[in-house]
This record gives sequence, C-alpha cells and structure tokens, in this order.
Amino acid sequence: MKKYWKEILLGLIFVLFFIPLSIAFLLRFDFIITDTSSGWIGFWGSYLGGIVGGLITLYVLFRTLKENRELQRKEHKIAFCNEICKLSGEICGAINRECIYILKFADKKNGDDKEALFNALLAKNRASELLHICSAQLISRIKDAEYIGAEKLMDRIEQLGQMENELDIKFVYTADEEEVLKRTCDRIKPILGEMREWIVEFLENNV
Repeated sequence: MKKYWKEILLGLIFVLFFIPLSIAFLLRFDFIITDTSSGWIGFWGSYLGGIVGGLITLYVLFRTLKENRELQRKEHKIAFCNEICKLSGEICGAINRECIYILKFADKKNGDDKEALFNALLAKNRASELLHICSAQLISRIKDAEYIGAEKLMDRIEQLGQMENELDIKFVYTADEEEVLKRTCDRIKPILGEMREWIVEFLENNV
C-alpha cells in the first residue's frame, strides 16, 4: 500500500477532474466556459475549493498518522533499551553473587560450606534465566534495521553465558577443581565490568 500511494493520489485527482469535465463536455461541448453568468462558474469554484480542502485534510491526516507511528516506534525502542539495560544489570548481579559464594566456599580450609554452594547454585539458576531472556529479546530485534548493534550485543551476552557455564557447581571438589573455579571467577569479573560499556554503546546507538 505504501509503495503505491503516489499512484493512488494521482488517480484520485484525475477522477475528480475527469468527472466534471466529462459532464461539461456532454452538456455544452465546452471545456472552458467564459460566461460569468453560467452556473458552471459557481460549480467549479465550489468543486475545486472542496478538492483543495479535501487534499489539505488528507495531507494533515497522513502527516499526523506518520508522526504518531514514528512516536510509537521511538517509545517502543526506548522501552526495549530500558529493558535490556535492566536485564544486563540483573545478569551482572546474579553472576557476581554466584562468584562471591563460590569464592566463599573455596576459601574455606576444609571446603565444607554447603550453604555457600546452595546460594551459588540459586544465583547460577537466576543468571541462566536472565541470560536466556536477554538473548531472546536481542534475537527478536536482529532483523530490525532500527536496532543498531543488537546482534553484536547478543554475541557478547552469549560469550558471557558460555563463560558462566564453566562455573560447574557441585558439592564435592578436589583441590585442583577449586583452583579452576577461582580462576574462572577471576576471568569473569573484568567481563562483568566490560558489560556496562557494551550496554552504554548499545544505548548510544539506539536512543
């Protein structure tokens, strides 16, 4: 419909002019009537005035609809960016809590702080849930040209998710496995700091 609006408008104008000209031709065989006493002069004045007024009304209507659609798209875009910003903050918080509880467990001399592991597991489940939601939201916008950098941000989020998956939480560890957990937590911490920069870049490109 949008592709052919110019053709439709030209066709409408043609019809609006063609009908009265055809009537005039059939009745008088005159396209141009110079007799000011003729009723056709008044008819043409009213007719053309109505056409001009109608065209102006249509223009204002289409312009208003276009502006409303643009405003709606902008509001949806802002709401989406706010949602991604909120999700990213919750993801960082959940992963950070997971790392804190893991390190708390690993720092115990006898490594028997089961409560810390339970809390780490809860944080891990929450982080996994949030990562999936955030990825799904970004995937839904990848093909939308209005959302710049959605695919790039999604790839970064998924890389963070893959690294978080390396935190294998179980209730029996060897000394070497505890060291691996510590090193993985140490690798994740700077990534969480970088995530803020990823989100800022995404917001700057889209808001």
